[in-house]
Order: sequence, then C-alpha cells, then structure tokens
Amino acid sequence: MVLTMRIVNTKESSMSNFREEVYELAFGDDAVNKDYTDKEVLEKLFQNLQSLQQYVDHFGEMFGEER
Repeated sequence: MVLTMRIVNTKESSMSNFREEVYELAFGDDAVNKDYTDKEVLEKLFQNLQSLQQYVDHFGEMFGEER
C-alpha cells in the first residue's frame, strides 16, 4: 500500500512539474500560478512554434546553420 501511494504521488508530482514547465514555456516564470487556461497555454505555444517556423523559413536553420 505504501509503495502504491508513493508511485501515485510520484506520478502526480511529475505531472504537476510537467504542467508548470509547459506553462512557463508559454508565459514565463510563475505562469502556472496566474489565471491562464490550458487552452491559452496551448494557443501561445502554437503561436511560438509558428513564429519559429517563419524564422527558419526566412533565415534558415537556427544556431548559424545555413541552408
């Protein structure tokens, strides 16, 4: 029983950490404690990916790698 509880707590902790990291990717430090919805976070991440794709399309690969 203790082992099962520890596994559940670890999974919950891991998911909580994952969620916090994803929110911070979208909106910066402490974003998980602000009033952003999951939908807003996903939309922001998608916008960021679109911007990155436009950059790569225009300038080539990142980190000095040219096409």
